[in-house]
Amino acid sequence: VSVSHPDTGWKDYADGWDVVDGNGVVIKDKNAKFTRLLVHPHVGEIPFTRAASGLKISTNQVTVRAHDMLDGFGGKTVTVDLSKDKGPGFTVQRRQ
Repeated sequence: VSVSHPDTGWKDYADGWDVVDGNGVVIKDKNAKFTRLLVHPHVGEIPFTRAASGLKISTNQVTVRAHDMLDGFGGKTVTVDLSKDKGPGFTVQRRQ
């Protein structure tokens, strides 16, 4: 997932992103805050890309959303059709 957020430092940065299935269920580890926790600011690295592995996704369509420390979830969400290699706003990179 590539996130573009104007991180300014430790008090305002994108701190995670989620993969959400069609029923609104966040696909993540049981005790995790997000699908992918981002533990530090990425000042000057806009956009930045981080992966999540081992996700068990049982649907062909998910939504990806980002979270920032000050404003919560917001900005652009992207609906990803996992049966395709790319579409509007997304490219799927499959790992072997």
